Amino acid sequence: MKITGSQVGPVTPMQTEKVKKTAPAAATGATQPMDTVHLSSDVEAVAAARDAIAQTPEIREEKVAALRKAIEDGTYQAPAEQVAEKILIEGRQARLSQK
Repeated sequence: MKITGSQVGPVTPMQTEKVKKTAPAAATGATQPMDTVHLSSDVEAVAAARDAIAQTPEIREEKVAALRKAIEDGTYQAPAEQVAEKILIEGRQARLSQK
């Protein structure tokens, strides 16, 4: 549809008044409300945990050194039940991966 000058009528004083009443708050000098974000304490706890994890080294050198020394001294005793459990788990995983 094409609008030409003959299709558009003059603006009446009543229409002008209506536009003034609905003008944005910035034009009238009033302050507009600002958007705000409220984060729950859970978000803050997750962020703190993420920071703590990032600062933790992947390899605990002190523990590795202590285990290495115990192995060298011959004093390291591996718990038999844990060793057996690991062997069984690895055996099951190997069988599953072959299928």
